[in-house]
Amino acid sequence: MGLALLLLPLLLATGFTGQRPQTAAFTNPSVRGLPFGPAKLPSSLYRFPYTSTGLQPEPEEVISELDEARAAGMRVLINLAGDEDTFKDADGRFSLALWIQRVDRFQGIDLDSYVADGTLAGHFLFDEPFNANRWNGQVSYADIEATAAHSHQLWPSLPAGVTSNFGFLAGGAPWHSLDFAIVQYATWRGDFNEWMADQLELRGQLNLGLVWSMNIVEGNDNETRMTAQQIRTWGAALAAVPEACLLTLTQYNADMFSQADIIHAMRRVGKVARDRNPAPCAY
Repeated sequence: MGLALLLLPLLLATGFTGQRPQTAAFTNPSVRGLPFGPAKLPSSLYRFPYTSTGLQPEPEEVISELDEARAAGMRVLINLAGDEDTFKDADGRFSLALWIQRVDRFQGIDLDSYVADGTLAGHFLFDEPFNANRWNGQVSYADIEATAAHSHQLWPSLPAGVTSNFGFLAGGAPWHSLDFAIVQYATWRGDFNEWMADQLELRGQLNLGLVWSMNIVEGNDNETRMTAQQIRTWGAALAAVPEACLLTLTQYNADMFSQADIIHAMRRVGKVARDRNPAPCAY
């Protein structure tokens, strides 16, 4: 019997019901709109056009980093397991046991208030379970579901998700613990409009929350940066989608983000994001 199945009695015993959380309402009145911003954004840039970032803190740093984000009105996707190499086995495969050990470092740290006021928008569990090259074989659907269930055992109201296209996740449906997918565009995925339409159609079938993402640093043929025009056009289109709960970017790059045309493109996307209400990240 796999570890994912062995965990089920424990989760039931601790009161986890398998029901998805309700996304917290963000209570900071000075911030509105769809959360938008790059992962690993320096706190000195916690201001318009950015209202979101992705954090990967150590246990001793998590409260101070969340306090800083809260004070600036940021919505955070948080990665608690850390670097993926720390939860791979000797063969380079995903290890559920090691992933749980990594996340359990945060047991006993009270994150509830950050979930309740919406500062914590979601728990990013791990990246690209579909990518066999990344994990020396695809991560099983049972393991994906088990990571989300364990997250809910610790933080019942915090939405939990992975980076994946909806086509892969359709194979594991229906999902009971997984709440959202971070769906990322890069030019090798084909025509932008066709890709977006395909993902939206599949999302509607899966009843999962939608976090859009763009690979702006290597998003042109897995080698070069997206242009300012690409960011402006595609980012604005993603930000306008009513089903989206957040728009993230992979990832902050100091040289790129200091360029005038990139700054203008980000402000354009930020204005679109600011003028709409986000969908829930969990249904």
